[in-house]
Amino acid sequence: MKKSHLFLPLWLTAATIVTAAPTQAPTRVNSLATVALPTYIDATGSKNYGYLAPSLTDAIDASMQQKFDYARADKMAVERETKKLWRPGKIPLDADVKQIAILTRSDYVIVGSYSLSKNKKEIIFATRVYVAPDRFINVPEIANAVDATLFDATNRVATEIVRAIEADALREQAKLAAAPKPEGGKITLAKAAEKPQEPPKEVLPDLKVESGATHYTEKSVGVGINHHTNYVERHTQFYRYASALTSIDADVYFGTIRLLGQLAYPKTPTGNLIPTTYENINSWTLGIETDTHSGDSWITYGINYRSFSKPNPAGLYPRELLDWSSTIYFDGGVGLFNIGPVRLSLDYATYLDIMSGKPATKTTSDLFLLWNIEGDVRANYNLPVIHANLGLSLGTSLAIYDQTSELYVLSFGELELDNNSRAGKASGMRIALDLNKSFYGVTLRMRYVNFPNIASAFQPLDNQNVRRSSLSYFTFGAVYRLAFGK
Repeated sequence: MKKSHLFLPLWLTAATIVTAAPTQAPTRVNSLATVALPTYIDATGSKNYGYLAPSLTDAIDASMQQKFDYARADKMAVERETKKLWRPGKIPLDADVKQIAILTRSDYVIVGSYSLSKNKKEIIFATRVYVAPDRFINVPEIANAVDATLFDATNRVATEIVRAIEADALREQAKLAAAPKPEGGKITLAKAAEKPQEPPKEVLPDLKVESGATHYTEKSVGVGINHHTNYVERHTQFYRYASALTSIDADVYFGTIRLLGQLAYPKTPTGNLIPTTYENINSWTLGIETDTHSGDSWITYGINYRSFSKPNPAGLYPRELLDWSSTIYFDGGVGLFNIGPVRLSLDYATYLDIMSGKPATKTTSDLFLLWNIEGDVRANYNLPVIHANLGLSLGTSLAIYDQTSELYVLSFGELELDNNSRAGKASGMRIALDLNKSFYGVTLRMRYVNFPNIASAFQPLDNQNVRRSSLSYFTFGAVYRLAFGK
C-alpha cells in the first residue's frame, strides 16, 4: 500500500499531498515546521490544579509525534519569552501569541488554558493554535468533571488538538486542489518547497516609546532615522528654543545588553529677536543599556555620553555653553490590567544629567546637574486590520534637583531657572499618541506629543523670544532591524 504524506506549506498557508512508493524515500520539503508548545495557563485561581499544566504539554507533544512530523521549538526559549510577555493566569492577546512565534521562529504556537466552571464542578479546557503568518485555529472546548478522570482529560485535549490541526490542513489543501485524504502514514508539518528565502526576523516594537528605546531578547542590529517637527528635550532642556531635529540612530543587542549611538542635527530657529550668535548645535551620543524582566514588568538601566560639536562661546546660558553631558538613568514599566483588547500599563523613569559648560570668560569648565523623575499611564491597542500598535499615554515629569541657572551662576545653593526654582516641581502634563507598524524587519513610527500646560520654570522660547506655555510636535521615524546569531 502506498504511503502518503501531508505537507503544510506554511508560507503559502496551503496543503499539498505527495504520494510515494513504499520503497522510495518520501518527498520532502526544505525543512519541517517548528511548533511551539507553551505551558498551559492555569486560570482556575486555585493551587489544586497546577499539576495539569505540564501534563497537558507532555500529552500534546506525545500525541503530535504519533500523527505529525515536525520540529519542536526550544522549550527553554518558549518558556523564557512567555514569562516576559504573558501575564500569569491571564489569557494572552493575539499580538502576544504572534510575538512568541516571531521570537522563537515558530510556525505553529499551541496556546491553551483551563479554568473552573461557575459551579466549580468542571474544568474547562480551551485551546487555540496560531498558524503563521496570521491565522488561528480554534479547538473545541473540553469540559471534564473535577474527579479522578482529570488525569485522562489531558489525552482528550491532545486528541482534539491533533484532530483540529489535521482538519485545518485538509481544508487548506482543498483550496488549491481536490485530493483524497491520505490513508495511513504520518502527516508531515513542513514548510513549502517553493517558500522564498526567509525574510529577516521581525521584531515588534515595545510598548514603551517615550524614550525611543525598544526592548528585544535576542541578538540583533538596527539602524533608523527620526524627524521631530518642533522638538525640545524636556528632562535636560539642551535646546533653549524648540526646533526641528533630525537624528540617525543605531544599536546592537546582545541578549539583554544594548549598545546605542545617535547623531543629532537640530535646526537653528530664526526670528528677529533671537540673538544672532545663537545656534542649536549638533551632537553625537554613545550609550549602553541592560534590560531586566520579571513577570509583566521590565526595567532598563542605562548610561550615555553626549558630545556637542561647537558650544556657543558667546552664550549666556548653560545649554548654549555645553561641551558634553552624561546621563545615568533607568526607565521601566509594569502591566496593570486589560479592558477588553486594551492593555493598561504604568511607565516610569528617572534621569540624572551631568553637564559640562565652558564660558568664554573662563579657562575651565563648570558642571551642572539636573535630576528628575517621569511617569506615564499608557493604554495600548493592537489594530486588527493593519496589525499596528496604537498607544495613548498621559504623564508628567518632576524635577527633584536643578542646578542649571539661566544666569550662569555656579551655586549649588540656588536651584532655579531664570530665578524660578525647579526643585520639587512638576513640569506640566504630557499627552502622547503613537502608532507603530512592523513588517519584514522594518518598524515605522508616527508620534504626536502635546504639552498643554508647561509650568513657567520649564517653558522654552518661541522665535520671538517669548516663553511658550504649550508645545506640540510630531515624530516620524523608521528603523530596520536584523537578527543574527542563535
